[in-house]
Amino acid sequence: MEIDEIIELVRRGSIEDAIDRIAKLKSPLDKVVALARVGEMLRNEDLLEDAIYVLEKHVKNPGDKVTGYSEVASSYSKLGKLDLAVEYFKRAIELLPELKDYEAGILATSLGAKLALSGLPKLAMEVFDFALDSIVRSEISVIEKTDLIFQLADIMESVGDELHSKYALKFYERAYEIFDYLKVGERARSLEKKIELAKAMKVEGTPEVRKLALAGMFKEAISLLSSLSGKDKVIGLFELALWAKKLESYEAFEISDLALKELKSLSLDDDSLERIVNILLEMELFDTALEVSLSIKDQGKRDVSLAKVALSLIKIGERERVVGDILPRIGSEYIKEEIVKKLR
Repeated sequence: MEIDEIIELVRRGSIEDAIDRIAKLKSPLDKVVALARVGEMLRNEDLLEDAIYVLEKHVKNPGDKVTGYSEVASSYSKLGKLDLAVEYFKRAIELLPELKDYEAGILATSLGAKLALSGLPKLAMEVFDFALDSIVRSEISVIEKTDLIFQLADIMESVGDELHSKYALKFYERAYEIFDYLKVGERARSLEKKIELAKAMKVEGTPEVRKLALAGMFKEAISLLSSLSGKDKVIGLFELALWAKKLESYEAFEISDLALKELKSLSLDDDSLERIVNILLEMELFDTALEVSLSIKDQGKRDVSLAKVALSLIKIGERERVVGDILPRIGSEYIKEEIVKKLR
């Protein structure tokens, strides 16, 4: 493919040759794509402006315009120009209704992926939904329709793999729904695991850490998290410990001990401490959860965390401990009353 050859020229440093090759491309859309990608590589916004000029002057087909605008928008986002990225992504989105359902479904799938990877997950999900609706409405065979829907779910899963947990989760869940509906059990089960991991590591769940955690490569994941500092490192270690426990790995408590050691040397904000309490409760480390709860400075937040510890202890029959150790330390009378109700 000529565009790939042009990109390779840029990688080798043959910039002038690459620009000459772009000028000789016969397809206006190919010129747009090449200019956008080379402009991104060289961090040259003039080339992106040239891409827009060619796109608006010479590209006539609405579907090609969708592709062109999405390429330019994606390049702008990678250069940190999010305002321009949003502007051109929106132009691409506005053209989708002009297309026939089949083409709209295919192009919207690609556009949704670019949006998600450009830091626009909410807009991406809307476009993915549009893609699914378009494919379902398409006048094509059931086999072809099923294949396109499968590809859509596959792309959504791949997008999730590239995003932080807090964004990945929704894409995983939607992909799971599709694979489950299509009766693709193996893919659905794989996604169930990814969903559980994203929930366990919702604060420090970078794609790199999740990939290692998913493979059970805990030493490597610890090494990666150790490059962080302060609360990021501590919460990351606690989240990794939680995931290890979910896998019933012997390393779970080794990792939690490491996290606790780090915690003792830090003074964390209340929100971080609340997150740690929740993890400790999931790991059934009730004594440590109580200790961390008591270190929360804000009375209201401390009461809520203590209440969570109390409810967890009630579930395992530790009622006397709740009465003796926790209730006297809760300031809110309302919360106390609610806990007492659970004790009856």
